[in-house]
Amino acid sequence: MLFTQVRKLFLPVLAVGAVWNEFADGAETKVLENDSDLQKMTNGKRVMHVKGFGGGLGWLDTNTGEFEKADSKVELTKDEIFLQAKKIAAFSPDYLVVDGDPFKTIEKDGKDKTNGFQIFIQAYADQQKKDNKKSADLIWVKDIKKLPQEGEEKYDEGIAKAEKWAVNTELNVFVLFVQESSMYDKLVDKLFGEGAWDKIKARKYNERNVLRLGDMSPDEVPKWYTNMSDVMKTEIEKIENREENKGFEVCSFTNSAKGNYIYDLFRNGDDEKPANQSVISFGGAESVLLEYASLYDNSTSGFQKGMAELVPIVRGQKDDPTLPTIKGDFVNGPNNPDNYFGLKIALAVIGGVLGLAFIGLLVFCLVKGNKKKGNMENKDLKEDNYNIKEENDDLLNAEAEEVKI
Repeated sequence: MLFTQVRKLFLPVLAVGAVWNEFADGAETKVLENDSDLQKMTNGKRVMHVKGFGGGLGWLDTNTGEFEKADSKVELTKDEIFLQAKKIAAFSPDYLVVDGDPFKTIEKDGKDKTNGFQIFIQAYADQQKKDNKKSADLIWVKDIKKLPQEGEEKYDEGIAKAEKWAVNTELNVFVLFVQESSMYDKLVDKLFGEGAWDKIKARKYNERNVLRLGDMSPDEVPKWYTNMSDVMKTEIEKIENREENKGFEVCSFTNSAKGNYIYDLFRNGDDEKPANQSVISFGGAESVLLEYASLYDNSTSGFQKGMAELVPIVRGQKDDPTLPTIKGDFVNGPNNPDNYFGLKIALAVIGGVLGLAFIGLLVFCLVKGNKKKGNMENKDLKEDNYNIKEENDDLLNAEAEEVKI
């Protein structure tokens, strides 16, 4: 009976573990026609935005399990990559979202193209495959000046980049092209003060100190800037006031605005929104700092508390910001599959204890019932013997009277 109780409690766990994996001979790449297609596809689903350094960490070979660092200053090991990648699995995502970053491979003409956060998605997909678990699909959102048509050069280039993700991770990839003008025209001003877009739109992407957040007047200061965490504010001020490479690069503002835009894109449907939306960043440069300060780690942004994780990985480049550790509830909270499994174990143990208690109670009741039945039978036997004795005494008395007569 105990085995039956435990088996019943473990059935849900076994069902979860038996989910087949959908890796075929090759993952598919599909283009979404518009925002509405994206919102319908992700309605009621679990969506995770994955960010971090775009490069500078190295290459991961999942066939051999080897990790080759891009630089000796990179503070990362192969084991840490797979350990950190478990945080993606802890959220149990249906979709992973990447903001148009390419997946890079070792070039024959010199290893000048390295991966950053991409290796963590690669490790996640590889581990899911080894564990025979279903992986999330990947949504690759690419900003582009003009929306391309099928057959055009920009369209083909975008598809080729997306397919590189599919080949190297074996995840199905959905592609969405987003026009830059809809992304930057209003949002840059909303995030970084009126007139911010006019100041930076004609500048080179890596120019610094063109736009300074600390110089904004009280009327220009956006709401997020006065409500970010102290550690974020300190780091922003440090970048704007350091002696060398002072101020943020132009691309830091545009990339963080892009991240805000893509996050909102999933929530702009009439009645179609993800069930849960989280973010994880494996390190990150200036744009990650601005994006977390304005959205994911900001008390007034409306982002769900506990759904952001930030892993402060170091790649050893002097201009990288010092990011804080931010822990998401989905890693150590109720959404963590490991914790759920632990809960099932606990329930199984409790079920086993209750089963034993039930058996003990049943045995006790049977023993007690048999004892009571035995006592009643003994009592009935005594009464019968007493009645027989009385009958015999009466008979003897009667015979004695007859003898006297």
